[in-house]
Amino acid sequence: MNDSSAVWPNGVNSFEAGSNSSLAILQLDGFSNSIPNMELLLSFYYSDGSTLAPLNVTVAPLEIDTDYIAATFMPIQAGQYYLHVGNGSQELQLSPFTFSVFSGSIAVENCKGSWTGFKSTFYAGERAEFNVLQMDGYGNNVSLSTGSLSSYDFSVNVSTASDYQLFSMPSLALLPPELGSAYRIVTFYPQVSGTYLLNVGSDIVNISNSPFLFRVFPGPISIPTCMGFWPNGSQFQAGVNGSLQIFKRDKYNNSVYDPYVFVATIVSLSSDIPVGSLPDLGVQVQNINGTDYNLMTFMSTLSGDFACEVGSSTDTITNSPLDFFVNASSVSTSACLPSWPKGLNRFPAGTEATLHVLLKDVYNNTVSSITGGYDYNFQLSADISGSANSSQGYNVSFADNPSAGIKTVKFYPTLAGSYWLGLWSPSANLTGSPFQFAVTAGSVSVWNCTASWLGGVNVFDAGTQAVIQILLMDAYGNNVSLATGRNDSYNFVVEVQGYPDAINNWNVTVVPQNFSGYQSVVFFPVDAGQFNLRIGSKSKNISGSPFPLTVNPGFLSVPDCSGEWLSGIEFYLQNTTVTFLLYPKDVFGNALSSNGLTAANFTALVYFQSNLSMLGVPSLTVTQMSNYSLAFRFNMTKVGRFILQIGNASEDISGSPYLFTVTTDNVDPSRTIIDGTGLKNSTAGAKSEFLVQLRDSAGNTAYANASDMSVQFTRFGLPINVTTNISIVPKSSGAFLVAYVPTLAGDYKIVTQWKGLVLGGGPAIKKSVLPASIYGPWCRATYSGVSQGEAGLTTSFLVTTFDAFNNTMPTGPVNISIKFSPAVTQATTITNNRNGTYTVKCNVTKSGTYGVFVYAGSLTPSNLTSGSPFQITVSSGPIAISQCRGVFMDGNVISEGSAVRFLLLLRDKFKNKVYQVLNETVTAMFTASVYTTGGEGPVFTSDMTVQQFATFTYASDQVLIAFTMTERGDFKLQVASGLTKVNSGVPYYFSIVQEAPSVLNSTFNGTGIIDSTAGDLTTISITLRDHFGYPVVTDTSLIVVNASSMDDTFFLLAKVFELQAEDGRYVSNYTATVAGDYTVSISWSDVRLVSYNKTVSPGTSSHSF
Repeated sequence: MNDSSAVWPNGVNSFEAGSNSSLAILQLDGFSNSIPNMELLLSFYYSDGSTLAPLNVTVAPLEIDTDYIAATFMPIQAGQYYLHVGNGSQELQLSPFTFSVFSGSIAVENCKGSWTGFKSTFYAGERAEFNVLQMDGYGNNVSLSTGSLSSYDFSVNVSTASDYQLFSMPSLALLPPELGSAYRIVTFYPQVSGTYLLNVGSDIVNISNSPFLFRVFPGPISIPTCMGFWPNGSQFQAGVNGSLQIFKRDKYNNSVYDPYVFVATIVSLSSDIPVGSLPDLGVQVQNINGTDYNLMTFMSTLSGDFACEVGSSTDTITNSPLDFFVNASSVSTSACLPSWPKGLNRFPAGTEATLHVLLKDVYNNTVSSITGGYDYNFQLSADISGSANSSQGYNVSFADNPSAGIKTVKFYPTLAGSYWLGLWSPSANLTGSPFQFAVTAGSVSVWNCTASWLGGVNVFDAGTQAVIQILLMDAYGNNVSLATGRNDSYNFVVEVQGYPDAINNWNVTVVPQNFSGYQSVVFFPVDAGQFNLRIGSKSKNISGSPFPLTVNPGFLSVPDCSGEWLSGIEFYLQNTTVTFLLYPKDVFGNALSSNGLTAANFTALVYFQSNLSMLGVPSLTVTQMSNYSLAFRFNMTKVGRFILQIGNASEDISGSPYLFTVTTDNVDPSRTIIDGTGLKNSTAGAKSEFLVQLRDSAGNTAYANASDMSVQFTRFGLPINVTTNISIVPKSSGAFLVAYVPTLAGDYKIVTQWKGLVLGGGPAIKKSVLPASIYGPWCRATYSGVSQGEAGLTTSFLVTTFDAFNNTMPTGPVNISIKFSPAVTQATTITNNRNGTYTVKCNVTKSGTYGVFVYAGSLTPSNLTSGSPFQITVSSGPIAISQCRGVFMDGNVISEGSAVRFLLLLRDKFKNKVYQVLNETVTAMFTASVYTTGGEGPVFTSDMTVQQFATFTYASDQVLIAFTMTERGDFKLQVASGLTKVNSGVPYYFSIVQEAPSVLNSTFNGTGIIDSTAGDLTTISITLRDHFGYPVVTDTSLIVVNASSMDDTFFLLAKVFELQAEDGRYVSNYTATVAGDYTVSISWSDVRLVSYNKTVSPGTSSHSF
């Protein structure tokens, strides 16, 4: 025993409570030989320094090939201990052995809780504190003193004691553990009074005795948190008691039941109640025992807006002031106030007359919709009596103005006079009834007015005064005059029908009315005849209008008489009778009857015009030609120009003296005069005129008929038919106007004849007719085989010009205009060939088929030449490499592994499309190379092909260049033919990018696409692969995950994160807080990949009090 020994394996003598602990023992005999198989005859005791107790130990070999045995035991109580090993009488050397036991892991169900200071009741807003003692499964405190630094984050919540519903407790917190302490502290600040349970534990188990009951009492009263409430509404009737409940609350809105009494004051909000003039409303405030409120009562007789201010001497309650309204009481007939609007009680006949009755209650409040309710049931009755006959009825009616509290009496008087309006209700007369008013005549009614001739006379001599009087009436038969209260005048329209100038010529004036209500129309008619005088307005007549009147002519006035030659002809043959007509008139120009007038009333004298010597009037007779004309007749034997003077001894008639001519019918062709612009050169189509004056051998004008005259034309020596018109010059003798229109250009001769004799005494008159100006429709455009051309080469055609009469070489400017359809830019030159033709040359650079329109003049349809439009076709030229262009068929951003397809467009030097049938020469002439944008390369491409879109029969201007690239990046494509590059050497840029995700190869899973509960954090795992199965590495901003409710009331965007562990993997999470049916969509670069429907169920309910 003395030689045996023991050691702690690996030197470890500190053990966790409940774990197996071992001591290694080496047994030796007296000769220091090990006794491995010897039965262990040792005893084991442990001690904490004072108490010695046996220890249950199991013994087994420690390891194979060793002489040690292991003594194993399981300590459960934390502390420092001594292990005694011996046989009862003797211990091993070094015994006792020291070891320590530290506490185990925290066991939630063994942990204990207690209120700090054993205080489990609190006032609202007071700090509450609860202690949680952390313990392991063997009843050891878990702290630094028991060898452990571990702590546990307990789950802490509060529920109501009545129904165990979770309750949100403000500032509920589990404080961090203090170093070395076995306690965790829970603190919170309750605000809502009531009884609650504090639950402490984990998600599956509570600590011992949890939950823990506690109570919260209201705090002291807080005036700013208290509030008032109108139990019966905030509207009251004048003279009726009103009440207000004022609820007592602490600062957290908990009901307070102490006997506090508030201070209350009522103020008026109505502008018609002056500040400080509000009468005592009997305000009283009393506490209602056993309740949490005061009751305020009051009574007001004034209607209007008021406010109740409630609080203490320093603070007011939260909703103070509280507005309320006092409605007016019922209508009191004796208190109502009648009044004429604007104080006016005079009304024109036929207009609306009104009296306002302001409805008042017994407290003198206006009863209106603004003061709590207009009384539509308040009834009034009315009666009208007066100086005029009132039995006709005035259609009295009543109108309500609820907002003003006015009942309006309306009626429409039509007879002028003085009246009284009586008003009463079923209970009493209105104060001041009956009410006096007056009715005046209305405004002038044109169709009711009448008129009469002054003195009954409507027949007048020209120039004398005429008067007609208009009696003014309104629409109701009242005379409009000062006697009926109006002094109106009316601006009547006065006109003589059929004679619009009479109003000015007759000096018509309208005299304003006199006291009796008349207006007079005064005028001086100067035109003889039967007339109708219309009086009224522009559209209506007065009664009896129009009024007939007769105006007789005045006395004979020689200077106002007029005359004329019979039939208007002042030329007479020798030895014939000359006839002159005289028209007798008065001083106003009115025609007088010729009956009774003779030569004694007039004188007539004839003079030679040349020397004014008197010839006398041979055989003068004066007879009545008509009722209003006299005929003066006499014979003339002499030839020449003469003057007829006619009048009386002192005055001539109007127009005197009159000229006349006496001629012979013996024509002398050699003395005849032919002259005029029609004998000079002119243009085709222009009217030409000349004058022929026949004369006798003495040079006097000679008389002839138009049928005796003729004109003949020759052109280039050949007779030509020219339309000619020969007419007698009016009021002449032997004078003829010859008019003709030549249409053919050339040299003309003109011969004029009288009865076959050539006039003018000389050879035929010569003149030239020139072509007229150019006329487009007669011009001709001709071309020879111009139907096909090549872009850039010149085509030409000929334009022959004509005037409107088909004469060549028209005079004036020639403007040849060319128009292509469709419109195209072209270079045009026009050459004048000096023979009436023009050569037009056009150079078109754009291929196509065109219609060519040729205009002789401006570009209007009327100037289009004959033969146009005609069609020409311009084909493209040969391929010009530098002008060829191209485009990427699928855009210039191509996914890796996809074919790059470049469409080369064949063009000539003018950029026209060049169409070619299938031709190996075309495909062989182009090569394509790819370079990086920095110029490195060429870059490797695979499957490069160049092929036409054409066939052997179908021509195309397109060549397809296709190739494949797997390298990503930005590149440029250069297409060339030999050393010449297309697109003027400018390369085409494109990019090879990551291919878009394939829905078939990509995967999507997780809680974010299946049904969940509101408030849960849900996750979607996204793995993107292209159609080759390669990972799609992309910016997370291109991946859009959104969840939207199907009723569009909720929408959110989920965050997307890239998982670095593997390319192409992403994760997204979101929390839906609103229950309902959702659609979850996942998109990449605005392309929707997938969408899922899911349902979000409501979460756990939570109530606050």
